[in-house]
Amino acid sequence: AQWLLGKSTDGSGPFGPWLVSADQVDVNNLDMKMLVNGEVRQSTNTRLMIFNCAQIISYCSKAFALNVGDVIFTGTCEGVISGYPPDKQVWLKPGDKMVTSIEKIGDLHVTLT
Repeated sequence: AQWLLGKSTDGSGPFGPWLVSADQVDVNNLDMKMLVNGEVRQSTNTRLMIFNCAQIISYCSKAFALNVGDVIFTGTCEGVISGYPPDKQVWLKPGDKMVTSIEKIGDLHVTLT
């Protein structure tokens, strides 16, 4: 599957409106949750990522220049729909309401159009 196209087209990859500085949170220990229409689809903690944030930034900075304000998308955690058994795969559709929560940062509400 081509995940890049699904996550980086115009209007996709929403984030904000909250940003916090590195001294306000431990980026390597934040609970995260994703709900679709009130149902928990993904729940994890950043400490479970394969690479920590410093390692990811270091790797990226070797490939291209990073500037103030740049955003690095790290991928996804366990719970993506393609990992469900075929009879449990309920794909997103227009009108679905998604809430992504990150501890100490806030909630992002998105309705799929």
